[in-house]
Amino acid sequence: MSETSTSRTPRKRQKGWLWLGSLVFLLVALAGAERALRWAVSRTSLPTGSAQWIWAAVEEGRAEPQTFYLVRDFHLDFRGRKGRLRCLADEEYVAILNGVQIGGGRFDGEGSLDEYSVGRFLKRGKNRLVVEARSSRGNGGLLLSLEAWGGGKSRTVVSDDTWRVFRHQERGLGRAREDLTEGEAPIVWGPPPMGRWPVPTVAQR
Repeated sequence: MSETSTSRTPRKRQKGWLWLGSLVFLLVALAGAERALRWAVSRTSLPTGSAQWIWAAVEEGRAEPQTFYLVRDFHLDFRGRKGRLRCLADEEYVAILNGVQIGGGRFDGEGSLDEYSVGRFLKRGKNRLVVEARSSRGNGGLLLSLEAWGGGKSRTVVSDDTWRVFRHQERGLGRAREDLTEGEAPIVWGPPPMGRWPVPTVAQR
């Protein structure tokens, strides 16, 4: 074998490995893009939209029953003619909108959302949504989406890091005219599916 053919062999092998490496990188990149696309599509197709599981901070290793309040203020620049609230909590919840108890429920293990028609309880200007959450083991999660629409306008409120946590039922907590000056930031577990919580479905009533 000549020196020329011998020197070309390592170069051919090197080019072959480079080509193979580039192909593998391309396939991995395409797979990642496909997963990202599926993730984005799944978020837009979820019945709770971009809502995330949230909860109050619990001391590590402390599995004791607890009750607290998750609160969210929001404004409507139109009079809400129609509104829909979808909610799910592990373990239990009671939802209150502008001082009116809307409903409550308990986690069924299958991720079935409770759905309520709330248009008549919405008002132009400041609104307040309060969720009393309970768990016998301390940890848990709340997933919620409220949609309001009317006069060609719409507004969506979801469970995320903009909510506030109150450990006790304070005076004026359920009334929107009282400003929220305190409260803790919630823990954000993330969007569904997450941990023991599957992709949510709307309960048939």
